[in-house]
Amino acid sequence: MSQFRQLLKQSIAGPHKRLEDLAVMKVYSNGNASLDQYLAVTEGLYEFWINHQPRTDRLPNRFHQFYSRYLSALEQDVGERRTAHAKTPVNEIAFFYVLLGSGLGARIIRQRYQDNTLPQKNIDHLAQNSAPLWKTFIAEQLNTVPESEHGAITGEAHHLFTTLYNNIVTI
Repeated sequence: MSQFRQLLKQSIAGPHKRLEDLAVMKVYSNGNASLDQYLAVTEGLYEFWINHQPRTDRLPNRFHQFYSRYLSALEQDVGERRTAHAKTPVNEIAFFYVLLGSGLGARIIRQRYQDNTLPQKNIDHLAQNSAPLWKTFIAEQLNTVPESEHGAITGEAHHLFTTLYNNIVTI
């Protein structure tokens, strides 16, 4: 693992752990959420992702299509389209590090909800489509970020995950 990737992983470790330790997230990720709990978490995720956007679009279009399709899957699962507030622009590398990195968790959660009838288009999208992009992201994007940008990107990744935590903690 590259030094930069290790820095990113460390930058989100605290808020990631706090998110995982929330009672609603434990129930959700263990596959035991009621419909109300499941939808509350899904709505929290939707609110978070719809209110952020990469500041630039230097990454290949397939990354932005992945994000767009993920938002669409979240919308289908929550059952209504919401209007985003002014979108918060964030660093594109930090944004996709957090988004694509959630694919591993989605694969595990998907298995736990395998026989469930809850609306799972968002989990399915992450679980099925993030791995190939993740490999490309690591090899072609993350490993080519200039060292001069490492601090800003790790700070943004930490901020994103902290914001995600703050979005879910209110459930």
